[in-house]
Amino acid sequence: MRGGLAVLILVLFTGCSSSGSGTDNVAAGTAKVEESTLSAGYSNKDVQSTQNTSVQDTKPKEIPPEDDSREEVVPQKAPKCEGISRGVNLGNALEAPQEGAWGVVLKEGYFDKSKDAGFDFVRIPVRWSGHASLEAPYDIAANFLKRVDWAVEQTLSRGLVAILDMHGYDEFMQDPKGEEMRFIGLWKQLSKHYAGYSDKLYFELLNEPTNNVPGDVWNDCIREALKIIRTTNPDRYVVVGPVSWNGIQQLYSLSLPEKDKKILVTYHYYSPMEFTHQGAEWVQGSDSWMGTAWTGTAAEKAAVRSDFD
Repeated sequence: MRGGLAVLILVLFTGCSSSGSGTDNVAAGTAKVEESTLSAGYSNKDVQSTQNTSVQDTKPKEIPPEDDSREEVVPQKAPKCEGISRGVNLGNALEAPQEGAWGVVLKEGYFDKSKDAGFDFVRIPVRWSGHASLEAPYDIAANFLKRVDWAVEQTLSRGLVAILDMHGYDEFMQDPKGEEMRFIGLWKQLSKHYAGYSDKLYFELLNEPTNNVPGDVWNDCIREALKIIRTTNPDRYVVVGPVSWNGIQQLYSLSLPEKDKKILVTYHYYSPMEFTHQGAEWVQGSDSWMGTAWTGTAAEKAAVRSDFD
């Protein structure tokens, strides 16, 4: 997302085992909701239809009543995962066409402020595709890789988890099948390059695959990327989200390897769009939403509960 921060929910569909502490104790089969402060970057400015495609393309749900007399839905719970609960996204910098093009150049002080504010992870969006060759083996420019290394090291040196996010890959969004080999080639380089780094470095495969990316194609890309990554990073956490801009309604479409216990599933939730994206320059017609309020009425809260349930 350009132009500011947004509050998202990071859902870990792998939970922590109860033996010991730390993020190394994640096991499959439980769900945990983490509140994270992130900004999700739309790689495509034509997202005026996001509300319809991400949230409203499913059969309308019955909104549950406000009182507690209804049957209680009890979700699965996991022990607290130490080390990743509140994060900040250092956006508009390394995922811009060139760092500084969107008004942000990363500085050491940003990492100090992230630590001092009580965050425990930093998400670093990176436009790898804009700094790599178009032909195999899709070499990433050495000077750009060195700059990203600096950002990762600034994060890790402060005891923070670093989520290295592949961001702004417009070519993939437009032609996912045609770009699949390049996508895999980029992760082959990155997984080899970062193999020796701390386990507090996480990989995020791709930010917000759009509606141009079919679910089955994306699942194929996930499987192939994980195969490559696991050859050099067998225990590193990998963050994966669904298509439709990581939309909550598309979580069901994800197909993930059951035996991989180091996958974190994320979704991005922006409802109601008229409130969260009022005045957003990348959403057509959003100026007309200026002044929209979310006051926490019974209906407003019930709509959110219904989506999360």
